[in-house]
Formats: sequence, structure tokens, C-alpha cells
Amino acid sequence: MSGINEREAFTQLAVQHSPALLGYISRRVGSVDSAPEILNDTLLIAWRRRARLPAEPERARMWLFVTARNCIRNHQRSSSRRRAHESPLDSLTEHIVANDDESAAEVRSVVLALPARYRELVMLIHWDGFSIAAAGEVLGLSSSTARTRYARARERLRIALSSRG
Repeated sequence: MSGINEREAFTQLAVQHSPALLGYISRRVGSVDSAPEILNDTLLIAWRRRARLPAEPERARMWLFVTARNCIRNHQRSSSRRRAHESPLDSLTEHIVANDDESAAEVRSVVLALPARYRELVMLIHWDGFSIAAAGEVLGLSSSTARTRYARARERLRIALSSRG
């Protein structure tokens, strides 16, 4: 990429993937106010590191999600440091809950109750549309580890949902 073509290509990539990235970020931070800020940070970092951006479209998408994941981690670290200096009442926030039917809300709560190593993989596959191998790569896992972890997660979900009736 160079000059105007580079800018146009990056703009097209950002426009194409921003809605999915915003959804990904929103589901992980639980704050409508923080998600656009984190998306902005993600795109700014991606622009600065655009020389590393893979040429293949799916790889570029995965690269953006990894960048977003790192921005979420940075945000969570700074938020936890900030909360350590606030009074307990200052840290109370309202979370946005989607107006879903009961079964969707129940599935969401079961997914969110999974241990982190399973939850993130399931969310990347089902909520963000990645293949198992691609989701594993976003998380830094080999494809065989991702498949094994996903199978375990599905079993945990099956058990949890069947116990709820």
C-alpha cells in the first residue's frame, strides 16, 4: 500500500469491519460509552501498524480483532487501576441488556458463565463469526487446541442448558 491507495484501502477495511469490531468490543466491556473509544483506539493502532496488515481479507479481519482484543485488555487494566482509586459508589454502573427473548438471554447467561478460556472461544465463533481455527488463532491457540477447547465448551454448554430445562 502506498499514498492514496493505502488510505483508501485502509478506510474500506475499517468501514467494512467497524460494526463487527464494535459489537465484539461492546460484548466484552459491557459499556456503551467505552466501546466506541476502544474501537477508535483499535483503528488508530491499526493505522499506525498498517505495514503489518495481512493482504488476505480474512487474515486482515483476524488481525483487526487481535488488535481490538489487545485494546480491550489495555482498557480493562486502566479501568481497574482507576476503580482502585474511586469510592465504591463511584464504580457502580448500569449495564445495557439487550431486549432478547428468554431463551436467548438464558443462552447468553450460560455462555457468559463459562470459564474465560472457553467463553472467549465460543463468543468469537458464534457471536463474531470466526471459524474454530481462526478463533483459535485470534486467541493464540493452535487449531487442534481450539477444536478440543471448543468441544469441551460445547459439552459444558449442553450440560448447563439441559440442567435448566
